[in-house]
Amino acid sequence: MYLQYVERLWSFARRYVRTDDGAEDVVHDVFLAIWARRAAWDPADVEGYLFRAVLNRALQVGRHAGIVSRSAGELTAYRRAGGDPAAPDADVEQRSDEEWLARAIAELPERARIAIRLRWYDEMSYGQIAHVLGVSEDAARMYVRRALVVVRELLERG
Repeated sequence: MYLQYVERLWSFARRYVRTDDGAEDVVHDVFLAIWARRAAWDPADVEGYLFRAVLNRALQVGRHAGIVSRSAGELTAYRRAGGDPAAPDADVEQRSDEEWLARAIAELPERARIAIRLRWYDEMSYGQIAHVLGVSEDAARMYVRRALVVVRELLERG
């Protein structure tokens, strides 16, 4: 089972934690948890379970990283206010189209963000997205539709 799913799960987790090592840790954490309770583990849909477990773990890791990032941002702002000449200049940062799209997607509400990533990057059907999110197929379609509207609006604004 591990060999069958590890690459897809790693790729899936990579979109949420944004590092190779982080994605690997997420996938390994999920399989380790399954192994620890293997005697009682018997899901009806193995693939759906795995993707949902990886998503949940990746979101936990992402929330933690967000807290760390905000703290680092506050420290940078503090240093700039103090006149630290070594502080990086934020205006120098250049953004490619992919970075812009990733930022636009990151601004979406959590379920819409997850749904659009599952649809675009993992090429999942609405039924699969619904299973991963634990919602109806119609709700999955709605999340994707809403995400598309927001991304298009951001694109039009430039």
